[in-house]
Amino acid sequence: MIATATDPDVRAAVGRLSPRQRQLLDGVLRGLSALDAGAELGIPQSTAAREREIAAAIAEGLSNRAIAERLCMSESTVKNAISVIRVKLRIPYDHNIRVMIARWVWDQQQGQER
Repeated sequence: MIATATDPDVRAAVGRLSPRQRQLLDGVLRGLSALDAGAELGIPQSTAAREREIAAAIAEGLSNRAIAERLCMSESTVKNAISVIRVKLRIPYDHNIRVMIARWVWDQQQGQER
């Protein structure tokens, strides 16, 4: 995301960052972007911000590993958050959690278009 910055001052400031600092900044920017997407998708406000980010990423079709990399967290943290989302959305354990979350996000989008 930082590679797409167009402001010359921002590009200059980013150029002075170490590779690790750039990676962290990029993760923060992606997290903020996903947070905005989660709010737009109608994910319940009772869920934590990170849970909304993860649900939105699941709806995009990302794997747990890809979500973890995007949000700068461990894969086990993503798995734990998905379990919490399952409980909050009351998804039965005999259903595919990823399909159900993606379907729920899609339903929320359709409801907003009406």
